[in-house]
Amino acid sequence: MISVAVKRKSFGAQTVLQDVNFDIATDERVSIVGPSGVGKSTLLRLIAELDRDYEGQISTVKNSAVVFQEPTLLNWRDVMDNLRITTRKDDRTLENILAEVGLSDKSDMFPSQLSLGQQRRVSLARALAVNPELLILDEPFASLDDEMVDEMLALTKQVVDTRNMALLLVTHTKKEAAFLTDRQLMLGGNPATIIQ
Repeated sequence: MISVAVKRKSFGAQTVLQDVNFDIATDERVSIVGPSGVGKSTLLRLIAELDRDYEGQISTVKNSAVVFQEPTLLNWRDVMDNLRITTRKDDRTLENILAEVGLSDKSDMFPSQLSLGQQRRVSLARALAVNPELLILDEPFASLDDEMVDEMLALTKQVVDTRNMALLLVTHTKKEAAFLTDRQLMLGGNPATIIQ
């Protein structure tokens, strides 16, 4: 499904990633684990085709969706409008997805009226609306308290299991990686590479 062969990714004279090679099979759940600042999110952006300035080759699925660490919602639009604008899906489909992430009663609320956990659920709903083959999560549980992390982990696992999607999780927390994924890749070094 996905083949990653990044020979080099640099920002100016600084090489951030070098010789990063791995594959992800259909329906496989893989996490990339490493300390903050090592280059995990940079690698994710390459895989999601949000950054094409690198040496190497990445082949991926046509239909993937990314949930970023920050919810990036339009504060002047309610939840339903946030989903409509970005996904162009009909209201019935969006209502079903909001129910899937436990927000069926929040469709007319604005982001500022939601907790951070609820905003993260809206971001997840937005990603699910495109019915992705691959769901990419970039530190999706950062800044949440332990109880909310556990709740979001359970929800995410349920959604991925129900939809039978491939998953790529970027995290610095081994607990999250172990709960959601079958295989963990460690990113480390300077420049960073897969070290296990």
